[in-house]
Amino acid sequence: MLPWFRERLYLVALLVCIAAIAGLLTVAAHGPGGRGWSLDQTTYTALSTIFSTLLSVGLLSLIVELFLRESYARALRRFLGLKATLVESGLVDVVSDKPSDLLKRIEGATEIKAIVRDPNAWVLAYYSSVMKAAVKRPVKVVLLFPDVDSDYFNSVAESLDFSATELRQNIELAMGALKQQWGSAGPVHSDSSIVVKTTHLPLYEIICVDQYAVCSLEASVEHRQGARRIVLVFEGDQSESTWFAEQIESASEAGEVWAADGRTPAPSRKNRIPQAPDGTTRDGKV
Repeated sequence: MLPWFRERLYLVALLVCIAAIAGLLTVAAHGPGGRGWSLDQTTYTALSTIFSTLLSVGLLSLIVELFLRESYARALRRFLGLKATLVESGLVDVVSDKPSDLLKRIEGATEIKAIVRDPNAWVLAYYSSVMKAAVKRPVKVVLLFPDVDSDYFNSVAESLDFSATELRQNIELAMGALKQQWGSAGPVHSDSSIVVKTTHLPLYEIICVDQYAVCSLEASVEHRQGARRIVLVFEGDQSESTWFAEQIESASEAGEVWAADGRTPAPSRKNRIPQAPDGTTRDGKV
């Protein structure tokens, strides 16, 4: 509301209150049975009701303008300040599962980086989209898997509700699928590349697709498969968004495990993609 308009509302409400009080005093002074000229009962009652109503309306308007509207304005300013903070940070969504547009973004990407705690599930969920992108255009892919030789490997496995043996098999299956599927969707663009590295203690999963970042936060206690999680989605070139890509860059100190590019021969069609020993697979996660 414009300041000059608010000032007029204050003035009108104040004048209504003053006029209503003056009217009530006048009516009271000339009520039925009073000295001098007096009002009949009907007129007295009607004027008393009118001036009382005007006084109530005026007082209510003053209260709204002086207190309630100011309180609302403060709340609105806080909300707008919070909204501005969110916009500046690049946070665009908070969900409990992978964003619905993530696969489409991967298929249209030029750079894909990820810290992956559950490699087999990640490959099942996203690798076909990665391959579609690598065939269409130059795409740089960097994946970080848990380091099987790390002192923290057992802790990483436990946080996923795996045994160390199960997580080691999980990584082996994922690596086999990566190698066998590279180029299986068609000739990979000559400038596309993929690098798999390891990191000692991945605490949460991140996928960075160009300037789009998805961070998946698992439960901090009572780790179990299928537990509820929080997924934060960032987009843009703000420092908070690029921070996730920086995590991947700083976490890749253990060196390469496998790499391929557009010149790497495609796998033979006779090769089968590895499966879990019992023939089953887990649902993909972010």
